[in-house]
Amino acid sequence: MLEGEELIKLPHRYLYQSQQYNPLLGNIKREFSELDDKLIQLDIFQQLVAGFTDFCNLHPEA
Repeated sequence: MLEGEELIKLPHRYLYQSQQYNPLLGNIKREFSELDDKLIQLDIFQQLVAGFTDFCNLHPEA
């Protein structure tokens, strides 16, 4: 999650999407490996997340 310009790692949890948003794999709890803290601290990774957030017009308050 981006808070201002700071990337904050959220607690690990399952990924779940309803079939409305994902007809192929909806209504299935999926678990992925947790991201390594060293990756999250890399400037290039933080820039990638910020760029993706801007491109998708994602806002945490929405």
